[in-house]
Amino acid sequence: KIVWADDRAVLAVGRIVDLIGERPTFMVLHEYFRQYGGVFKLSFGPISAGTFYVISDPEAVKCILKQNTFNFDKGILAEILDPILGKGLIPA
Repeated sequence: KIVWADDRAVLAVGRIVDLIGERPTFMVLHEYFRQYGGVFKLSFGPISAGTFYVISDPEAVKCILKQNTFNFDKGILAEILDPILGKGLIPA
């Protein structure tokens, strides 16, 4: 499911080894945040299932988690990254 088909979120291309390397995941995501801002797409492959949104802007988080909860899902990538990221708010 593509969350926002006509979005304007910047696409950041990542390397999966960055998320499973020696550094904590939040440090890698913080670097992307500093470069791309509070809402961006992070892609680890050429297919849409390999792309997910990183949301850290408070207004966007409120919109997703409080106002439009049932319009969004975590997607297949959350299932794949479950052993790394867990089930908390990071993969939400």
